[in-house]
Amino acid sequence: MSADPHDRSQAIRLSDELLEEIHNCRSRDDWPDWLRPSTMDSRVVSNVSEEVGRYAVASNPISRDDVVVRTNGTLITRPHRWSIQIDEELHVTGPDTINHVCAEPNLVVEPETKNFVARRDISEGEEITINYLTFEYEMSCPFQCRCGQSGCCGRIQGFTYLCPEKQQQILLDLPVLPHLRRFM
Repeated sequence: MSADPHDRSQAIRLSDELLEEIHNCRSRDDWPDWLRPSTMDSRVVSNVSEEVGRYAVASNPISRDDVVVRTNGTLITRPHRWSIQIDEELHVTGPDTINHVCAEPNLVVEPETKNFVARRDISEGEEITINYLTFEYEMSCPFQCRCGQSGCCGRIQGFTYLCPEKQQQILLDLPVLPHLRRFM
């Protein structure tokens, strides 16, 4: 039997000072050594552009249901800029390059494993995206969405800040992690 990668007892309790250190990092290159990111599939590479900063693209085709991100990064008890909320008061450090889109992400979170899987086939050169509102109850660093999709949520602050109709729409359209359902 393998160890639970999301064992709450293994989570690092972040002090205000450590949290501030992480928030001051501009990219993963600046992360402290003890902060390990989640693992991205080798078919995903990071790019940088003036317009969006760092982002992830498929370097080779990815098939529907393939695991693209394994949420096996450092477990922590408080959110930070690059964390993924996997349960109430439990977060894992994610990759720093997967951007948010509101309506048509090509990745979804798998509720059982909490990994990110391909929602559909992803073409070589296509940007890798996910809807952060399917796992984040409250964002540590809210931002203005620029996805431009029909149904864009505008300011991304977390699932709790959505109106009930928008919450229901996400629950109907995309898989979400169980902790979000408990808050409803």
